[in-house]
Amino acid sequence: MDDSPTSKLLQRSGDGARLPRDTPQSLVLALSTVIDAFMARVRAQMDLSANELNALLAVHTDGPQTLSQLADRIHLSRPATGALIERLDERGLVERRTHPGDARKTLVGATDLFVVQFVAVTARWGRRIDALATTTEDWDTHVRFLDELRRSTVRSEAELYRQHAVTRRDR
Repeated sequence: MDDSPTSKLLQRSGDGARLPRDTPQSLVLALSTVIDAFMARVRAQMDLSANELNALLAVHTDGPQTLSQLADRIHLSRPATGALIERLDERGLVERRTHPGDARKTLVGATDLFVVQFVAVTARWGRRIDALATTTEDWDTHVRFLDELRRSTVRSEAELYRQHAVTRRDR
């Protein structure tokens, strides 16, 4: 093994390289594993595809968006996003309304039905998380950390998507 920072970070074990448990990267891997399991359960219980859940969470978390904004946010084409929103609209999980600043545009937002169903499906997870935060200060710290992580991840994802789109166009 060389003396690079990455190599120094790795610990060797009988079945290959592993990250030490006390690194930010280990936290990212642990969060990823938990989030993947959480999202799989939510998708199964709500009978949603990954793209459908991503769209619902985007309009719930970031507020109503135009179809183009949502397509960029979830990395789908505009036609695919339109078809996806049509399916969600038929199930009563999203609503469409005229954009207040431009009557030619439509905003897509999550409905109360989505929120109620999402809360019902995630209630058990919520109780587990709530039990981890022993004080209001703990809870506030967790929320701030995860919210900043979400925002930075969304920014990074958007930048990678733009770079990929430019690279594909330049070919």
